[in-house]
Amino acid sequence: MCELFGLNGTIELNLTPCLKEFFSHSTEHPDGWGIFNIDKDEIIKEPLPAYESSLVKTLISSPYKAVNMFAHIRQATKGSMIYENAHPFRKTDAKGRVWTFMHNGTVFDFPRLDDYKEAQLGSTDSERILWYLTDAVNDVPDENLPEVLADTIRDMTPNNKLNLMFYDGNNTYVHTNMKSTLYYATVKRSDNTATLFSTAPLKALYKLDDIVVTEDWTPLPLSKLMVYKNGQRIFEANKKGAIYTE
Repeated sequence: MCELFGLNGTIELNLTPCLKEFFSHSTEHPDGWGIFNIDKDEIIKEPLPAYESSLVKTLISSPYKAVNMFAHIRQATKGSMIYENAHPFRKTDAKGRVWTFMHNGTVFDFPRLDDYKEAQLGSTDSERILWYLTDAVNDVPDENLPEVLADTIRDMTPNNKLNLMFYDGNNTYVHTNMKSTLYYATVKRSDNTATLFSTAPLKALYKLDDIVVTEDWTPLPLSKLMVYKNGQRIFEANKKGAIYTE
C-alpha cells in the first residue's frame, strides 16, 4: 500500500509542515515518492525512499507553497522500484486533456487492465488504471466526465483496493473504497477555501500559518467518486460501489 496527500483550493498555503510529516512515513513506504505541483504543472518523482532523497530534503527545507498539489509515497505491491513505477502517472486522452494520477491500493481482479500491459511505460497496476480511465473518457465532453468516471470506477471496485486521486487540468477527483484510509479537512483564510486530503490525518495541519480549520480530518465517503474545484466539492456520485474489506 501507499500514501496519498493532496490540496485543492484558492489559498496559497505553506505546506512544509504537512509535507515533513507526510514524507516521514516513507520509512514504511520506501519504494519511491512523487510530488505534482499543479500550479506550475510540474512533476518531480524518484524511485528511492523519500527519507533518503536530497530532493525531498531541499523541498521541505524552505516554505513549499501551493494552491493545488499532490504528493505520493509508494509501498510496492506490483512493479519494481524504477522511475517509471513512481507516482504520479500522466496520460493524454483523445480530446487532448492531460490526466495526472496516483493510486493507493491493489487491483486483484479486473482483467480488462491486462490489455495495457504492453503499452504502459512501467509495470504497475496503478498506471494501467490510468490508461483504462482515459480510454473510457476519450469521447466524453467535459461536463459529463464526473458521471462517466464514477460509473467506470464503480465497476472496478469489487474485490479491488481503489484509493485514487487524479486531476484533469481543471478538477481534482478523489475516491476511496477502504474504510479509514483517506481523509479530508477544510480550511479557510478570509473568504478563501482549501480542502486537504491525506491517507492518514496529519497533526501538522494545525501548524499551517494563518488558517482556520473549518472541518477537521473526516473520512471521505466510501466508494463514491468526489470532484473538487476551488476547494469545494462540486460532485458526489449518487451510487456507491463495493467496499473493500480484508
